[in-house]
Amino acid sequence: MWKPSKSDYEKVKKLLKVHTLLPEEEEQLHEIQYAYENPVEIDWVYRATLMALEEKYKA
Repeated sequence: MWKPSKSDYEKVKKLLKVHTLLPEEEEQLHEIQYAYENPVEIDWVYRATLMALEEKYKA
């Protein structure tokens, strides 16, 4: 399980400003944002997704 850090949260906020996100990508980013704002952990797959989207959109 993974708990997003503040830097991960900042990356998510930056990526959410991209208007070309696919609905699935946006939903996954919102899950990461929720996990940071609330005391929950999420699957490591979301960490990989965040890294892939960063690379894809070069935020």
